[in-house]
Amino acid sequence: MADVLEFLIPPPELYDYRRDEEDGVPFWLPYAQGDVFENITMPGFPDDDAGLAMLFMHPCTMREGAVLREFVTAIKVDVFSSKKVVSAPEKWANRNKLMPLPDLFGGGHSTHIADFMKISTIPSASLNRSSRVCQLSIEGRLQMQQRLIFHLSRYAPSVDVLRTATAALDLEMQAQTDWMEAASLAGALRGASSVIEQEANFDAFMGASIMESRALSETANRPPSRRELLRSPHDAPSVVRDVQRQIQQLFS
Repeated sequence: MADVLEFLIPPPELYDYRRDEEDGVPFWLPYAQGDVFENITMPGFPDDDAGLAMLFMHPCTMREGAVLREFVTAIKVDVFSSKKVVSAPEKWANRNKLMPLPDLFGGGHSTHIADFMKISTIPSASLNRSSRVCQLSIEGRLQMQQRLIFHLSRYAPSVDVLRTATAALDLEMQAQTDWMEAASLAGALRGASSVIEQEANFDAFMGASIMESRALSETANRPPSRRELLRSPHDAPSVVRDVQRQIQQLFS
């Protein structure tokens, strides 16, 4: 258990993608915990208070197969400072009820917070890909998870413990990102329907087995799926290579 929350990392390390950076947030990017969207109306708050919201749910929980559930949980994101980036770690050390989001848009002029006291359920249909303003990095998500766990339980697992616990999921998310980026570069994505199709293709690939694997499934008398094999440090590298081979075959 960590005695204190991890010091907040600098904004360039906190995010993988931000709206105002050169490449922005790609429309094909898989949805992830910690993604922030704009123009979201959250039940329980004023109807005219459409604003920023962060995805709360774990990536596995927010999906049914390859698609988002009809309703997902989100955290309201508010402005902390409209005029400056507040990123000094000591400023956030004891702010346990929130996730700091300095320089959320990437323009170098503001700071936002995801307020854990303001949580609501929203239709996933309201999460327009074009209205996504950021995606946290793996390290950013780990800091968010530690803060959420501490807020809900007053128990703070170390970031290293969380990193080990989420390693397989992070590998799969990176593999899906590689898959979708390759599909985009190859011209295979021509709108929302083709993104959904490719996400389903990736999900089916990960749910299928690698027949030559020596590992046995813990849940059934069958070869384990690629997704299951990612949980094994011994087998995970072969799954990553297998995904990369499939990406080359499909999109090169």
